[in-house]
Amino acid sequence: MEDSHSSKTHDPLGQRPEWDAGLPLFSNLCPLCGGILKPGRVRCSICRGEEQGTIHTSRPTAPAGWLQFSIETLLLVTTLIAACLGLCVAVPPLGILVTVVALAALIRTAIVGRQYLRAGVPFLATEKVGWFVISLFIIVCAIGLGFLVFAIVVGLTWIVAGILRDYGPPQTPANQIGFLILGDIFWLSVIFGPLAAAIWFLWKTRPRG
Repeated sequence: MEDSHSSKTHDPLGQRPEWDAGLPLFSNLCPLCGGILKPGRVRCSICRGEEQGTIHTSRPTAPAGWLQFSIETLLLVTTLIAACLGLCVAVPPLGILVTVVALAALIRTAIVGRQYLRAGVPFLATEKVGWFVISLFIIVCAIGLGFLVFAIVVGLTWIVAGILRDYGPPQTPANQIGFLILGDIFWLSVIFGPLAAAIWFLWKTRPRG
């Protein structure tokens, strides 16, 4: 009787506390960050994730909530902010441009992280850095596409203006209205053409969960 009672309350190897005797090995570890859960606690004090009963769960449930983040994410974002602020102080125009691009890439990376959370898959630090670099490349390509469309629109307008110049200034009200319409088309194309092209590229390359 004594041996039977002892086997129920103590680990055969003698390495586990009495309160953890009925659980699988390492079941008191957080499945998301690996932190040790205190006895009777189901929420990790590090990542705020819910305990799933075992660390061997292949797809653990991720922490609920959009604004929850890990310490490593905070360190990465802080490093990025410090780099952007330092560049803004050293070279303000370039720093502002880099900050805008980095912010867009960070938002895209956050969208990817949200999809990881919905799928119940931990978003590791290496994956965050990798997705941030990919997002930076995509944002730069979108900006480059916008400038390319801008150059094409300006080039076509220059050609059309050269052709119309051979006919001289408009003499009739109909010609004046035609020139006015062409001018409006030019300005609308210059303003919304590059923007539409960049948005289209970002939409086509958006993260898909």
